[in-house]
Amino acid sequence: MVDSDLGTNVHLYEYGEAYDDLRPAFFIDERVYDDPQLAQSVIESADAAMTRAGVIYEVEVTSGRHATRPIGVPTWEEFKQRHFVDGVPLPVRPAPHGPAIPPSWAAMIRAVEDAHRAFREELIQLVTTALPGQDVFIAHDPGPLRRSAGSVNWSEESFGFEVTIHAGLDDLPPAEALDRVSTLLAAHGWRLEERITRPAGVAVEGFRDHFAVLVDARPSKITVLGESPLYRAPAAPASAFVIEPR
Repeated sequence: MVDSDLGTNVHLYEYGEAYDDLRPAFFIDERVYDDPQLAQSVIESADAAMTRAGVIYEVEVTSGRHATRPIGVPTWEEFKQRHFVDGVPLPVRPAPHGPAIPPSWAAMIRAVEDAHRAFREELIQLVTTALPGQDVFIAHDPGPLRRSAGSVNWSEESFGFEVTIHAGLDDLPPAEALDRVSTLLAAHGWRLEERITRPAGVAVEGFRDHFAVLVDARPSKITVLGESPLYRAPAAPASAFVIEPR
C-alpha cells in the first residue's frame, strides 16, 4: 500500500542540553523536494550530522496537507551552512559519554526533597491554624524540579519548588484573614513587607532564609504562594551543595 503522506511531512529538529529542555534547531519540509527519495536522503544527512555533533536532539514530524513550516526557524540547508560549513559553533554542547556527577549531588537531592516536604507542611499547618474550620487544600505542588536551563554539566543546574495553598473564607473579610495569617508568619520568623491593597483584596509578601511567600486575600478565598531558594551542587572536589536566592 502506498503511503499517502509520502513526501508531505515537515520534520522539526529540536536540540538542547537535556531532553526536557529542547528548542527548535531547524526543519526539513519534504514538500520542497521533487523526489521523495531525495527528501529521505536529506533527512538521513541531517540525522547523521546531528549524531556526529553529539548533541541531544529529537525530531517532531507533522504529516499531511495541514503540516506547516515553523516560523522563525531556519531550514536544514541554512542551519547546515551556518554551523557545518561556515563553522559557527552550535549553541548547545555535546552530551558527555557519562555524566560527571558532582560530589554533593545526592546530598543536594535529599536536602531539596526534605525542604519541600517541610515547607509544604508548614504552610498547610499555618493556614489551617490561622483559619480554623475553613477548607484548606493544596492547589498546586509539582514538587522539586529543575529551575534553570538544562545543562550537560549537572553542576550548572539549579533546583527548587513552589507550593500554592488555597483556603475558603466563607464570610470572613479578606483583611481579617490576612491579619491572622500574617500574625502566624511573623511568629514563625517571617519578615513581612508592607501590605499591598488591591481593588479585589489585600496581600503581603514575606521572606525567611531565602524562602518567599505571597499571601493574597480576596472575598471568599485566600491564596498562599510559597517559593523556595535554588539548590545547586558545584563540581569542585569535596564541595558541599549551595543554597542561593532566586
